[in-house]
Amino acid sequence: MVEAAEKDDEELTEEFDLGEEIDELVNTSLRLSRLEKAALFLLIGAPIAIIAKMAGGSSLVIFIGATAAIMPLALLMGRATEELAIRSGPGLSAFLLATFGNATELIIAIVAINRGHIDLARASLVGSIIINVLLVLGLSFLAGGYKFPVMNYSRITASATISMLTVSVVGVMLPSLYFYATYGFEEIGHFPDEVVTMSLFVAAVLMGVYLLYMLFSMRTHKRYFDGQEDVPIERTRKPEPDLATWPTRTAILMLAVTMVCVVGIAELMIGEIEHIMEGAGVSEFFMGVVIIALVGNAAEHSSAILMAWRGRIELSVQIALGSSVQIALLVIPMLVFISLAIGNFMALVFTPLGLIAMIATLVIAIVIVLDGQATWFDGAMLVAIFLLLAGIAFML
Repeated sequence: MVEAAEKDDEELTEEFDLGEEIDELVNTSLRLSRLEKAALFLLIGAPIAIIAKMAGGSSLVIFIGATAAIMPLALLMGRATEELAIRSGPGLSAFLLATFGNATELIIAIVAINRGHIDLARASLVGSIIINVLLVLGLSFLAGGYKFPVMNYSRITASATISMLTVSVVGVMLPSLYFYATYGFEEIGHFPDEVVTMSLFVAAVLMGVYLLYMLFSMRTHKRYFDGQEDVPIERTRKPEPDLATWPTRTAILMLAVTMVCVVGIAELMIGEIEHIMEGAGVSEFFMGVVIIALVGNAAEHSSAILMAWRGRIELSVQIALGSSVQIALLVIPMLVFISLAIGNFMALVFTPLGLIAMIATLVIAIVIVLDGQATWFDGAMLVAIFLLLAGIAFML
């Protein structure tokens, strides 16, 4: 397994010298994949957005520059998290991957809530779930199906993940259905005390389910989540320090720097949302469920599709579905409590279209994913469902 991982590492990574001054700081040269090095060019969007903001430039330029810059930052944040996880024990490794695995989406949502864009934050969370299950997994099946007629993966892993998605969808539906049945559709945005209490209770239960999932996947049934023999150790969450390519302090420094940068860039991006919606004539739901969610999930997109292209469909399924589970059972509940502390409470009352989108995603995932086999045609069907949902959101 180690030899296979090292061989793949030789194919995808090479030395990337950032200069003597940075070398002295981190005491190493960074090893980045070709994908990561190519993504660094998008960082040019950050100074473009900042200069445009200072000069009172176009909101569209600021928004595009900020969204472009967030994608490589999210990729590097995920890489730094994995480097730390490699060197950690099973418990700490699981904690790191759970905490920072979707840090970009969490940061963007917190910034949106803090600025009062609660509906945008809710929509971005719905979008993160459906994009990972439909678009990312669909493109992964298409990429893998180009080389392999039939791709097999663990039904136990898929079943556990789909079960948790079912729990999360049912959980967020309950406050929504109660609110709409009791107060109607016109009162959304003004939530009574019982809906607030219900949202907090559901959030606590969902976090408890996620903790049970961590125990299930990391302890009692972890061999089913290790994937194939050639799956990289980073994604199996095993401590293998010899496979790490960054020293610990380099990974910590990179994680801290990218998180701070994502916060700043997210402020720029969210700050221009209203102007973009007015100028383009699109709804806040579309901006959250498609645009913001696509930007926040960039790292998962590339990793899952790349692994499927290389024949590691087991790993690809784990990345796509696992990210959706983290959003549904960890990020959404965390945001409920964080929003309460901020003072802009995000109740678990999703729009009717958001609920329909999550239910449709769950149903299609059950139909296509649970059999443990995939073809390129399955991928095409998943992508088609996503395009339908995105198109309807655009027409609102």
